[in-house]
Order: sequence, then C-alpha cells, then structure tokens
Amino acid sequence: MFNNTRIMFLFILSILFFSCSEKKINSIQFKISGITDSIYNGSYVFLANDELLDSVQIVDNRFDFMGTVKSPTYSRIFIKATSETKWFWLENTKISFFIPDHDFSNAMVKGGKAQEMANLHYTKNESLFRSIDSLYNVYSIKVNELSLEEKGHIRALSRSLSDRTIKNTQDFVRTYPNCYESILTLNANRRSWGSEMTDNLFSKMADSIKETKYGKLLKRYLSLHSNLEIGDNYIDFEQENMYGEIVKFSDLKKKYTLIEFWASWCIPCRESNPKLMELHRKYNKDGFEIVAISLDENKQKWIDAIKKDQLEWINLTDYKFNDNAAAIIYNVNGIPDNILIDEEGVIVNRKVDAKTLEVKLESDLY
Repeated sequence: MFNNTRIMFLFILSILFFSCSEKKINSIQFKISGITDSIYNGSYVFLANDELLDSVQIVDNRFDFMGTVKSPTYSRIFIKATSETKWFWLENTKISFFIPDHDFSNAMVKGGKAQEMANLHYTKNESLFRSIDSLYNVYSIKVNELSLEEKGHIRALSRSLSDRTIKNTQDFVRTYPNCYESILTLNANRRSWGSEMTDNLFSKMADSIKETKYGKLLKRYLSLHSNLEIGDNYIDFEQENMYGEIVKFSDLKKKYTLIEFWASWCIPCRESNPKLMELHRKYNKDGFEIVAISLDENKQKWIDAIKKDQLEWINLTDYKFNDNAAAIIYNVNGIPDNILIDEEGVIVNRKVDAKTLEVKLESDLY
C-alpha cells in the first residue's frame, strides 16, 4: 500500500515538475520529460519508431527528448541492454513519462489526445489483465501440485477472461472509431477478428483515420484478403526474387505446386526445410515445384538463410512481414504454413506435412 502511494505521489510530482518547466516548447514540437527509478542513472534510454531513433542518458533519474512528428506516431521508449519497453503515442505536445520501480511495462504516460485514448483503452481491460496474470502466476508456481481438474479450470477461466478482453477491445473500437488508438488496434487484430468484423468496424471510421498509416494497411488488407478453402481456385500474385526480378506465380506452377510461407527467423520453418528439399529434389523433374514466400523484411538475412539452407526452389518476397501480399491473400496467420495447388489451379490441401505430401506426390506423379 505504501509503495503504491509513493509511486502515485512521484507521478503527480513529475507532472507538476513538467508543467512548471521554465522553457516553453514550440507548439509544433514534442517534449518528453521522464522520471525513472535511480537504478537507471547513467544508462541510455532510446526513443524509436519507424522514422526516428534517438537516445539520451539518464541523469539524476530524469531524461528528456525533444523533436517533431508529422502526426501522432506509435513509438516506444526502451533501454537497449534489456527487453524493457513501453509503447505510447508520440505527439507534438508535452509528454510526461514516469517509470515506477524501473518497470517499463507499467510506465505511466500522460500526453496528447491519442495517448489519452490509449490510456482509456487500457483501463477498460486493466482488471482483466491483472486477473489473467494472477492465474498465470498460480499455474506456473503450482503446476506440479495442481490436479488435472484444477488445471482445466484455470485454463477455462483464463480463456473466459481473454474473451472478455477481446469483447471490451472491440467495444472500444466501435465506441471510439475516429481515434488513432482504434485504427491501430483494428489493424493489429484484423486476422484474429476476421475480415467481416474488420470491414464492418473500418467502414464506420472517418476518412481522416482511414488515410493514416494503419488505415492504408487495412485498406490494402481488405482489398487482398480472401477466405480461400480447399476446392477453390488459386489467386495469382507476383513478388520479387532474390535477384530483384518480379515474378508472377502463374508462370511458375506445375502439376503440383506448394506455396510455402516461411521466414529466416522462423525456427520451425528452417527445421522443416531439409525434408522439403528432399521432396523437391526427388519430384521436381516429374512436375512438382515449391514457391517459397518469405515474410522477411531484411533482404540480406533472407538471402543468407536461402544460401545456408541450400534452398533450390523458387524464393520470393515483398519485404513486408505480416503485410506480405501473398500471405494476406491466402490468410496466413502464422508460419510455417502452405497451400498445395494442382495443375488446374485448384487448392487441394492446406498446412500439409512432409509425410502426407510425399504420399500424395508418390501416388499422383508416378
């Protein structure tokens, strides 16, 4: 109780300190004024987003950043040597940043309108998050003492709490459609919520929100996404090979073509490559092809993985991670994943394992 009171007192004190600062900042600039626990004295704290990377040293438990952003930008503050990070909305205004007991994940941020809505969003689920964390801690600590019935009860309760957070989050987006927090949240959950709900919520948003970075990503997603199933015809696409050439998928398909979704950083993907290579070498001459679509963003890491794994099949990417066009078209929610297409262009299998694939090829190609 005393610790929580101390934290709140320091946070209020920090806000008063920031508001009484002698230097008045320009109305088109941001100024982040942070207070941390003394453990971080002398360390460097970083501010980062897609367009910015800056760092300052913490002195006397304080740090400051100043600059300009074109519009509210989802950003993070972190200490490079640790995994501690706090995401927040960076806006051209005064922003107070207080880190209680060097706990970045629970940092208190007070800023502009976008951050105000983010804080409101968090409060909708705060108690549920704490309940889920408590269940996780109980399960982790007492896992060997719990009966099967007790474990099942905890898992069921956890799922119920998670479902409630999802509903609360959807209600938030529905209630406050025209804020940056809502468009960010909708884009982040587009796959798990499904295209129908995503499209419905997106349609209620103002044009100004739809033209933000996340709004444009959602427009692209909704225009590309399809609910293809086994028995449906494939949808064509084109991407870049490792030599920078644009290649069209329809020019590559054979009697059987496996579209394999992977990435250099995906360990299960890399582990499955040797067996797939065996099948490719054995059946390629008889009409089997693999077209591997990487979700990599870094070209060199992608190429290095291709060379290290000695991947002789066709490798393509558009360097857009989860926004890879082919991954959106084929509703890829995690990797590894794959689609098997026959010579007529019909999808005949999904998430097919190497053993099942081998039986199929051995039966149909010989």
